[in-house]
Amino acid sequence: MKKFISFILCIILLISSSLILTSCNKKVSETEAIMIVEDLVKASYELNEIYYGKGLDYEKSIDGEYDSIYSHVSLDEIYVTQEILSIRTREVFSASYANSIIDYAFNMSLGGVGGSGSYQRYITGSDGFLTVYRDYKVMDITEYDYTTIKIEKIKRRKITATVMSTENEAVEVVIVKESSGWRLDSATV
Repeated sequence: MKKFISFILCIILLISSSLILTSCNKKVSETEAIMIVEDLVKASYELNEIYYGKGLDYEKSIDGEYDSIYSHVSLDEIYVTQEILSIRTREVFSASYANSIIDYAFNMSLGGVGGSGSYQRYITGSDGFLTVYRDYKVMDITEYDYTTIKIEKIKRRKITATVMSTENEAVEVVIVKESSGWRLDSATV
C-alpha cells in the first residue's frame, strides 16, 4: 500500500511540475507582446542616442580650448562609467546584440576628423570615468510611431513585429526571451 501511495504521489508531483514548467514558458498574448515591443523600442531610443547619435554630454572647456580630442562625460549624466552604461544596455538588448554595441563604442576605431585617425567613441579615463570622442559623426536616430506596432509572429521565446518609423518606413523588430527577461535582438537605429 505504501508503494502504491508513493507511486501516486510521484505521478502527481510529475504532473504538477510539468504544468508549472509549461505555464512558465507559455506564449505571451498579442496585447502583452505589443507592450513588450513598445517598452523595449522606447528604451532603445536613449541608448541609440548615446551610442550612435548625439552621445553623452561632456564637460566643456572653460576657455574653449581642449587638451585632447576626448572630454570627460558630464557628471550630470547617469552613465558616467562603462559598467553603468553596459548594465543598462544589457537590460534592453539581448546578450549578443548588447556585446556588439558595447564593442562598437569602446573598441572599434572610428574615423577621426576628415576620416583620418582611429578613435573609439568612448574610453575610460584614468580616473575610471568615461570620456567622449568629441568629433564623432552623429547619426540621426530613428523615431517610431508606437501605435503602428504589428505583431507578425509570437513564439515562446521570440516575438517578431513591425513598427512604422516617423519617416513612414516599416522596420522589423525581433525580441527574444533570455533568462533575465525579454530583450531586443535587432537594430532600432
